[in-house]
Amino acid sequence: MGKINFGRVLLGGLAAGVIMTIGEYLLNDFVLGSQMKDYFAAHKFPTPGGSFMMIAITATVVLGIAIVLLYAMIRPRFGPGPKAAIIAALTAWFLVFLYNN
Repeated sequence: MGKINFGRVLLGGLAAGVIMTIGEYLLNDFVLGSQMKDYFAAHKFPTPGGSFMMIAITATVVLGIAIVLLYAMIRPRFGPGPKAAIIAALTAWFLVFLYNN
């Protein structure tokens, strides 16, 4: 087993975080934007401000770094390729989204 190259983990995590942030922007603004505005208005929620946006972007980038680190940690056991990537992605999905609901 080799050592984890944390520089590459950080770079890959930042790239993953940027890609996830862009995906969330496209989903929340163009696909679900009108539904979210209606929901916020119906429940009298305030429109999220700039501080929320910075927290959400930071959390998404940290999540990207954590997913890449998880992949780097499980890669020696499952080998390089899609199997380790899918396991890392499903683990992150379970811990972040499914478990919270």
